[in-house]
Amino acid sequence: MTLIVAVNGPESLWMVADQRLTFEGLPPKDDACKMMFLETTDGVAMLGYAGLGETCRGTELADWMHNVLCGRDLGLEQCLKVLAGVMKDQLPQHLFRLRPVGLADHHVIIPAFVGGQPKLYTIDMVLAQDRSGYWFRHVRRVIGDASRPEAPTARLAVGGSGTSALLALPGWKRNLLNLIKAHDTGRISANAVSGYLAGINHAVHLATKDGTVGPKCMVAWRYRKSGAHTPRGHASSHQYFTGTTRESCGVSIPSIGGGLPMNKVFEVFMSHAVKGWEGIRAGGPPQIDDDALTADLNKIPVKPDEDLR
Repeated sequence: MTLIVAVNGPESLWMVADQRLTFEGLPPKDDACKMMFLETTDGVAMLGYAGLGETCRGTELADWMHNVLCGRDLGLEQCLKVLAGVMKDQLPQHLFRLRPVGLADHHVIIPAFVGGQPKLYTIDMVLAQDRSGYWFRHVRRVIGDASRPEAPTARLAVGGSGTSALLALPGWKRNLLNLIKAHDTGRISANAVSGYLAGINHAVHLATKDGTVGPKCMVAWRYRKSGAHTPRGHASSHQYFTGTTRESCGVSIPSIGGGLPMNKVFEVFMSHAVKGWEGIRAGGPPQIDDDALTADLNKIPVKPDEDLR
């Protein structure tokens, strides 16, 4: 399982996800990526999940969600509606294989800005104990009556096997909301918030006795478009931690922007930029082959792939 914590601030979105995958009879893996980024013409979001970490063939769910949304230049809520429909079709068979009996569930938590307003969504699936069917929903999380359009958006959502250990920690929710408020008003840095979120993951890791929450985590944040952080020159970012120690690098996080797989585009440009710097270090001109760059960019898939393998 995992730990996911997602929070909406007035100007920023935050998420922490541990990186552990656990398997019956095998040692855990601590290099998973359980989140992805989504940017559309009308919004920005992060998607983090708990439940099925990867399929029997080794496909991580963040990569699959990225593939589903690739090539879809839609509004943010339309993207989530498409994703929910594909998940409803594709997930049950894999959850059945993962756990033939007992509890099997999967939850996606999505903090977002849509039209500049903070929103929080979830996509949830729970299989019946006897496997006769499943319960599924895709909703916007609000405080109070969900039928009221003006109902305020929920500020925070958590998920995964570490939830009970998290809820037992004293004062973490108030402290976290106060830190985000201080950051959004320019009084503290993003590093202060990310470090606190990493500390939460570390505390839950130590308190989760079944070992399903790992010591490594990633913390990400996204800012409201044209919001208070834009004139200050602040950039959305993410960081990696082992315990509470920041690491210099980590796994690539899938990212869709306007329907394009931005993380894959970035990786291609970076690989060719490295080759260019190698030419400069050798005392010559940058060695960038435009034809090779174009060929590599053309290899990037730009159409949806809904099949969860």
